[in-house]
Amino acid sequence: MSRLLDRFKPSDPITKKQIQDIEAYLRPELKSLYEAVQMHPTSTLVGTSGSFDTMASFVAARNHPSLNVRLSTSYEIPISNFDDIYRKIINATADERSKMASIDPGRVDLIVPGVIFINFVLSELKIERLYQCGFALKQGAIYRIANGLMK
Repeated sequence: MSRLLDRFKPSDPITKKQIQDIEAYLRPELKSLYEAVQMHPTSTLVGTSGSFDTMASFVAARNHPSLNVRLSTSYEIPISNFDDIYRKIINATADERSKMASIDPGRVDLIVPGVIFINFVLSELKIERLYQCGFALKQGAIYRIANGLMK
């Protein structure tokens, strides 16, 4: 997401034109994703780290306030909840986002291209179910190395 932030330098709050520019950039960049989904159709998206963790925190705070989503291995983010959060984030200024309890201070700017990316993928691929996974690529790599599975 930092590459999108650096490349597009969105205003605060981001404009509809800037969102369209980011989406126009993403479409050809995700060619291999489109091809993979054509070969292996899916209606579910599982995301890890950063923006997905933030989304899960937003939804959990609203729907399951006693749950510490950071201790969960996975958490479903209902698409309708994502839509609400998306609109709230893209319409907020950095100062307003910094006051949102579910956004870590280091993600105040990164969350904007993050939710644009997620929304784009959901829309383009006709995703019906969205999950946050508590594990990331680095945990998978560590697991594989520890178990002698990496060559």
